[in-house]
Amino acid sequence: MTLTLNDFDYKLPQGLIAQFPAKKRTHSKLLVINRNKKTIEHKMFIDFIKYINRDDALVINNTYVIPARLKAIREKTGAKLEVFIERKIAPYTYRVLVKPSKRAKQGDCIIFPKNLIKAQVIEDISPEKVIKFKRVSGLDDLLEKEGAVPLPPYIKRLPVASDKLRYQTVYANKKGAVAAPTAGLHFDERYLQSIKHKGVKICELTLHVSYGTFKPVTQEDLEKNKLHREFFLLNKQTANTLNKIKKDEGKIVAVGTTSCRALESASDGDALREQARETDLLIFPPYKFRATNALLTNFHLPNSSLLMLVSAFVSNVGMSVEEGHKLLMEAYRQAVRRNYRFYSYGDAMLII
Repeated sequence: MTLTLNDFDYKLPQGLIAQFPAKKRTHSKLLVINRNKKTIEHKMFIDFIKYINRDDALVINNTYVIPARLKAIREKTGAKLEVFIERKIAPYTYRVLVKPSKRAKQGDCIIFPKNLIKAQVIEDISPEKVIKFKRVSGLDDLLEKEGAVPLPPYIKRLPVASDKLRYQTVYANKKGAVAAPTAGLHFDERYLQSIKHKGVKICELTLHVSYGTFKPVTQEDLEKNKLHREFFLLNKQTANTLNKIKKDEGKIVAVGTTSCRALESASDGDALREQARETDLLIFPPYKFRATNALLTNFHLPNSSLLMLVSAFVSNVGMSVEEGHKLLMEAYRQAVRRNYRFYSYGDAMLII
C-alpha cells in the first residue's frame, strides 16, 4: 500500500488541544502501542518506567527553547514590529518572521528599543526574512529579558510567566530551539532519577527544533515533499554508548520525534557516527529504522511530517504499511474518544 497525504488527516475537536500543561509534568496519560502484539493500552505517564529495562538507553534532546518573540520598531518610521527568531544561520545572522511583514523590507534597519540593538534586513524571502545584527553583545540578554516564549500557533493565548518553565524540558541546556521537544516535557528530575536508578543509560543529543515543525506537509505524493532543515549534534561519547547498547541487544528509546530524527540522520548502516550538521531527513512509510527501537512521543497535527514519522515507526515491526497505519489511526481515534489532550502540552504515546 502506498500512503498519500490524505491518509494522515483526522478530525480533532478543538477542545482537546491542550492550552496549558498538566499541573505536574508526570501527570499525563500514556497511550501504549505494542507493535508485536498489535495492541493499544491506556496507561498513565508514570507507567513509562515499566517499559524500559536495565542497560537500555533513553535518548533525550537537550535543546533549550529561546524566548524568540521580540518587540521592535522600524528605524525609518518608528512603526511597531514583532520579530520571531526562527534560527541562526550564520554568525550575527538569523532567519526570522516579522509582523507586519510589509513594514520590514530588504535594506531596512530594525531597532530593539530597550537594548538599543540594531539589525538589518539583508534578504526578503517572504514570508521569512534574514536579518543581520550590528553587534551580538547583549543579544542573549535581550532575548532572556525582553523575549516572549514562542508558544505554538494552536495555543490560542498569550504566554504567561509559568510558560518560561513549563515550555522547556528540565534537562534543556543547549540554546537554539524555537519550539520545544515536547515528549520531554513529561519528565521531572525525580522521575529521571528513578529511571537512572533502574540502570537505564540516559544519553543526550541536540536537535534545535525550528518553527518549520508546525508547517503542514502539502504534496499528496509523500516523496515530493521537502522538510525544513534543523541543526543536530551527536557527540562521540553518546554515539559510542549507543553503539555498545545496540551490540549488547539493549533498546534505544528515543524521547520525541526530534531525538528519533537525529538518531536516524546520524546512522551509518548499523552504527551511529559522531555528527554536527543540519538534517532535512523526511521519514514516512515505508522506512527502515536503523537506530531507534522504541519511541516516546506526543500526539501530532494532521498532515504533519511528525505524524508520518510515527506511522512509519509503528509499521516497522511485523506489520505492513497498511496494517501499521491503521493501528496508529485507531490509536488516535481511541485517544479522541477518551479525551486525551493533544499536541505540545498534551498527553503522551509510547510505541514499543
